Amino acid sequence: MIIIEEDTTISLANNQMEILTGYSKQEIEGKMSWTKFVYKEDLEKMKKYHNERRKPKGNAHKQYEFRFIDKNKKIKNIFLTVNIIPGTKKSLASLMDITERKQIEQEIKKRNEELEKFNKFVVGRELKMVKLKKKIKELEIMFRKKEEKK
Repeated sequence: MIIIEEDTTISLANNQMEILTGYSKQEIEGKMSWTKFVYKEDLEKMKKYHNERRKPKGNAHKQYEFRFIDKNKKIKNIFLTVNIIPGTKKSLASLMDITERKQIEQEIKKRNEELEKFNKFVVGRELKMVKLKKKIKELEIMFRKKEEKK
């Protein structure tokens, strides 16, 4: 959990934020901007949401995923829930590390693709076998007819 000022500075951070970022609360609070932790390709979208959230009739997303960069440059997937603290221009944000879940989802997707390929192969092979059996039957019938004529 963090509290974010209008200028993007993190004014308060809990102990879990220390674990997530790799920085101490003393390094973060009042000194760091949340923008430091956002993956480059996600930053513009998030800045837009940050500014939109502070408008009287702003329509910024309150929950979304983004890529996070910790002190060691490790990229993590984060699920963010954020909203303005009533009567202020400050935001309260909850960040949940969903990296493991995303990795599992990718693995499941990969396995499903492999299963689909295998299924197509098996079905294709089965169809060939059905055609081959049909052709064998036809040849057997032809052979029997020729034998009967003799």
